[in-house]
Amino acid sequence: MSLNKKKIVKIAIIGSGRMGQRHAEAYKKIKNVEIVGFNDSIRKNASRLAKKFNTKALTIDEILLDNSIDAVNICTPNADHAKISIKMLKDGKHVLVEKPMAIKIKDCDKMIEIAKKNKLNLMIGQTYRFYPSSIIAKKIINDKKIGKIKLAQIHGIDPGFIKGQSKMPKWFGERKSGGGLIFDMIHMVDLLTNWFESDICEVYVPLIDKINKKVNSDQISLINLKFENGIAVSIMGIAPSWGIRDSEIKLIGEKGILSVSYGIEVKVGKKSWKTYEFPFKAKNPTYEHNLQGFVNELSEFISSIRENRNPIVTGEEGRKNLLVVLSMYESYKKNKLIKIKNK
Repeated sequence: MSLNKKKIVKIAIIGSGRMGQRHAEAYKKIKNVEIVGFNDSIRKNASRLAKKFNTKALTIDEILLDNSIDAVNICTPNADHAKISIKMLKDGKHVLVEKPMAIKIKDCDKMIEIAKKNKLNLMIGQTYRFYPSSIIAKKIINDKKIGKIKLAQIHGIDPGFIKGQSKMPKWFGERKSGGGLIFDMIHMVDLLTNWFESDICEVYVPLIDKINKKVNSDQISLINLKFENGIAVSIMGIAPSWGIRDSEIKLIGEKGILSVSYGIEVKVGKKSWKTYEFPFKAKNPTYEHNLQGFVNELSEFISSIRENRNPIVTGEEGRKNLLVVLSMYESYKKNKLIKIKNK
């Protein structure tokens, strides 16, 4: 279903937590988009955002019955992504679902099948590739500024959910619900696959552990990946609730090093470092940087609907990313290298 370029695209946001709010903030910066309402399993959460963004709280049935709604954004706990996506696709609505698109491969296949059958767009919310720093880095890679890439070294210390600022939802601390650090590693999987234009073919994970014993999901990991084009990657991930943020991606090429620190800087090192400026100035650069990533992502979703074309991050890509993440768990459980066969 394509839309007239002047028509207002009507969106419902399902999931009214931190991510649902971020999607709404981004949509407010995009022309010809109307947020018709919010849904959440906890009604007061939907009502809170509905009041904040001057719209209404909706039930799932109300969204399904409203034929004026063109698309939905699904920002619920990970374990609910597939179930809600399938309902909306069957009802004829375009879907942008937050990563991971599902927590089981069979559910990915079902989502892809229904979207194709009903000629609808299914886009996966892999925001990292839309960040300004990621776009700058991609151009540096494509322009061969550091030559052929041989190795990537990544460390990410996420502040998690900080006491007094944000509360960790219960599901995020439960692996069976799709919570935890490894499922969040799907960001790196998607980003690097996009940058390198190559698929991951080997996964080895010697460490998955937790720091907070009250949490039933992973908080610390060491991951090794190999791409079909020969690039080797080492990732150290930590996601406790200390309140510290420290992350950097280093790509080592034959002509230099590319360093990306999200929301802070992008630089290329040869005999000295050259820093690349972000396309905006802000009092809170990390927040503005991340918000711009969502604006870029959701603009792509809306454009793909209007232009009747596939979005940049398709269901097939989301499925491939999930397969890598599930292989990480398999590698750690079996203490062995897992080879991935890409179609």
